[in-house]
Amino acid sequence: MSEFSTKLKRVHELLDQKGLDGVVLFQYRNFAWITCGKDNRVPFATEIGGAPLLITKKGNYAFTNAIEYPRIKEEELQGKDFEFVKFDWTCDKPGEVLKFAKGMKIASDAAMNGFEIIGSDFAKLRYSLTEDEVKRYEKLGGDVSKTISGVAHEIRKGMTEYEIAAQMEYELKLKGIASPVTLVGTDERIRKFRHPIPTSKKLEKYAMLVTCAEKYGLVVAMTRFVHFGKLDAELAKKRDAVAKIDAAMMNATKVGTSASDVLAKGIKTYVEVGFADEWKLHHQGGAIGYATREYTATPSCKETVQENQAFAWNPSITGAKSEDTMIAKKKGYMIITEDKIWPLIEVEIEGKTIKRPDFLEL
Repeated sequence: MSEFSTKLKRVHELLDQKGLDGVVLFQYRNFAWITCGKDNRVPFATEIGGAPLLITKKGNYAFTNAIEYPRIKEEELQGKDFEFVKFDWTCDKPGEVLKFAKGMKIASDAAMNGFEIIGSDFAKLRYSLTEDEVKRYEKLGGDVSKTISGVAHEIRKGMTEYEIAAQMEYELKLKGIASPVTLVGTDERIRKFRHPIPTSKKLEKYAMLVTCAEKYGLVVAMTRFVHFGKLDAELAKKRDAVAKIDAAMMNATKVGTSASDVLAKGIKTYVEVGFADEWKLHHQGGAIGYATREYTATPSCKETVQENQAFAWNPSITGAKSEDTMIAKKKGYMIITEDKIWPLIEVEIEGKTIKRPDFLEL
């Protein structure tokens, strides 16, 4: 089956389970998922795309106004199995969908007047990636890791966080990669804030670079550190500790394992490395894919690891953090944001050697 056919089959099965005739996809991430990597956004700072899709067991429909129709038809849905429903730009999109689907029992992936919402159930259809998605994800992960590594190697003392962030976003954009999240913290701001939004502060000693980078609708997350000179003993201890926690969580991410059990393994390792309460200061990550986190793992999380599901764990200890994007496979996992030229730390976990990113010393 083609990627598109596989996804349609998942949607049809969900419609049967819910007793529905169809589902409307207003969210841009679901547009990207069902169309195998296409995009219907104009503003990027929105959950709602410019051309909603109606998926039914009898046919698929794209709703577009006069503004969006030419581009969506030519660049996003060319050759795809969608019938276009056009309307004036003065019309209300949800209203046009309701008018078209009168008499049908339909739901929506977003909260819209007149629709039953099915968002969380629909999101689960995205979790297990197809082989084509895995290939796109691997390509994206490699491009992002090489890009951030290149920027990191060019960082110099005295650069502002704004400058570092701008260089990250610029280099990614040259490859057609968007940056829904860019965090840069330097020196004391790394210790004070888990989410250091870039400022005019100048780099003195060390910097943390964080990105959630998106292309084809897929998102990769990664964190890297640059340090001028040798790490002091305290920071080196924290670096080694987060590397071990991250390795333990990656090793525990096995198909069929609950996300809460992976988290429990991470919390146990926090205790073992001497930083028992640090996990309480920030979430530890979770599933990733068509959102910066499809869900965040908590002690009560009911989700289980699926085959070909992506994860980004991000354990942190004040002043240090470890984060990459990985995909769970039947026989282990693969890290898609690993960079061969980046310095790595070797961690022993349950008889295995797992490599995690070191600080880049300049």
